[in-house]
Parts: sequence; structure tokens; C-alpha cells
Amino acid sequence: SIFLKADDNAESGSTKIVLQVDGSEKIRMDSDGRLLIGTTTEGYSSGDDLTIATSGHTGMTIRSGTTHEGAIYFSDATSGGGEYVGSLVYSHNTNAMMLTTNGSERLRITSTGQVGINTTGPGALLGVMVDDNSTNVLATGGVAFTLKNANTTDNSWVSMDFNNSADGIVGRIGAQFKDTSDKDTDLYFATRADGGSLTEKLRIDSNGNIGVNCDSPTNISNSRGITIQGASSTPAGFINFMDSADNSDGRILADDGSLYIHADPSDNTADSLITFNVDTDEKARITTAGLLPGTDNNLDLGSSAKRWANIYTGDLQLSNVTPSVSANGEDLTPAGNEVDGTEGTWTIQEGLNDLFLINRINGKKYKFNLTEIS
Repeated sequence: SIFLKADDNAESGSTKIVLQVDGSEKIRMDSDGRLLIGTTTEGYSSGDDLTIATSGHTGMTIRSGTTHEGAIYFSDATSGGGEYVGSLVYSHNTNAMMLTTNGSERLRITSTGQVGINTTGPGALLGVMVDDNSTNVLATGGVAFTLKNANTTDNSWVSMDFNNSADGIVGRIGAQFKDTSDKDTDLYFATRADGGSLTEKLRIDSNGNIGVNCDSPTNISNSRGITIQGASSTPAGFINFMDSADNSDGRILADDGSLYIHADPSDNTADSLITFNVDTDEKARITTAGLLPGTDNNLDLGSSAKRWANIYTGDLQLSNVTPSVSANGEDLTPAGNEVDGTEGTWTIQEGLNDLFLINRINGKKYKFNLTEIS
């Protein structure tokens, strides 16, 4: 054994061992057992057991076999798991870097630059894995990623941005803290048009209202809804319904105080229609033939409690002829009228001085006998 000793009798309080090369000090061990390489000044007090210093780039190399690992282990024990409770390990076999805490791997950087947090197989540039069996989506056990703004200014925000190859921000998903004192927060989504600037396109406010191209969705008490705001000199907004073949099957559009409901804007179906249902029953429909009652010809226009003040029409067509089957294919029994039980089809037409009645079955025509009164 070789022992290198200084002040073996402890007669001096600041003894040191110094190694020199070519008359220049290279390594020093001071009386506290600290090892200093290239310097006589130790580092920060919480990390001064080994200090390496040069006047240029400075570092330390750990060289291992091509199929082995190089590692730095952090220990608080002399045996058991405490000897490797934390570590930084590089595997030359897989060319991956692993970071361990509390005895388990927490982060891995693969040979292709993918980063895995709590997973050894990220599957993307960043992969985060949680292991939580809670079925409550509002709980915290399954949270994998958190963004926080510590500022307490109302309407401050935090976001995740998307950049393109030119380093321009082309998209953003963020949260705006409307009132930081009580967690009143909106979510917003922004995109950037070609040649334009980043603009907000969608917002979900703290009440659950949704704004499309609108940063202040309409809030109706005790209700939730969607507000669609048009751009300048364009319709206020629309909702489009499209099938799997990219055909527009229906559209609702608002413009300049008018609301338009359009069935089959792509003109892809010959028999397009709009139906109005209450509960499970169809009450009315609009087809190319016009406004029609529900499927079984048994609906009234108005009621004994709710009447139309006036009905304005050209010819008035009256018919109680019953089809053989209903719209659902059920056999129908002719109802007839309440006097002789027969069915018929009549038209009332107006003339300059008379009213006329035409029987559409036999073609006969009649004139009402009108008596003028003062």
C-alpha cells in the first residue's frame, strides 16, 4: 500500500496535498477533503467536494464499453436500494440516456431524440405515461401535462404554441384567467391564415358557452349555447352539415337579420326535404312541393285554443281523399265526411264579383249565391 500523507500529526489547520506538473499546480486536496482540479478555489458550498476548472470549455468524460453503461449514482446508504436511489445512466448498447429517481426510471432520451417521461417507449418526440385507474375525468391522477402562469393579473393567460419551419406562430391553444381570484377561466384556440396574423377562432368560456370567431360568447342566464360571429362584410355565420363524400346535406345561415335554412345545398339528392318533429312525431315538412303536413294527413292548422288571425292564399284546395296506405306503409280506412261519408276534392277560387267552387273529381263548376248586405 502507498499512503500519501500531509501533517500526519494534525499540527496545522490548513494542510493540503498538491500535485504539480512542470512546476504548475494541477490537483489539490485541502484539509476538508475537497478535491480541486485546475483551481485553488472550491465551487459552490453544496457541490464543492470535486471542483474542475479551466479557462475554456470544461468537462468530465466517463468512457465505457460499446455494450455497457456509463453512470453517475446518487446514494444515501451503504447497502440496498439506497445505494442507487438516483442515477444518470447512458447505455452504449441502445444509445439512450436514462434518469432515475427514487429507484425507478422517470425519463429516457432515446437514440433518435425521443423523450419518454415514465415510459421507455415514447413513440413520438415526447411521450408521457400515467398509470391511474380513476374514471373521474375531473380528478388529478391522470394529469400528464400542466401549464401555469403565476401572475395574479386578471385576464392574464398561458398557452401552448405551434410553430412552422419559418419559426412563425401558426396556432395556439391557451387558457385566459378572467378573474384570478376565483379561477374564472376561458379556453381559446387561435389559428393563422395565409399572409395574416394569429387570430382567435374558438373560445369556450367558464360558463360553458362556445364562441366561433367570437371572444365573448353570448351568455343567457341558466342556459348554454354557441355564438358564431362572421367576419367584416360577410354573413354572420353558418352551420354546415356534410356527409362522408363531402356533400353539404344541410345548412343554417344568418345574414343581415335573416335566417336561412337550406336542405341539400350541394343538390346531391333529388327528394330533399326539411321536417319538423315534436317528440317522435313529424308535424310538418317542406319539400319541393311546398309546406306539407306530417306523414298521416291528420294534423290541424291551428287549434281551438290557438287560431291564426287571417289566412292569405290564392286558390283554396279542400280534400278529404284518403290514400290507401300511410307514410309508414299502414293500411288506411277511408274516413269520408260527417254527412254522407263520401270523399272529395274541391277548389274555391275568387273572381272579380263572385266566388266559384270546382269539383276536381267530376270537373263540375259552381258559383256561390252571394247576397250583398249593407
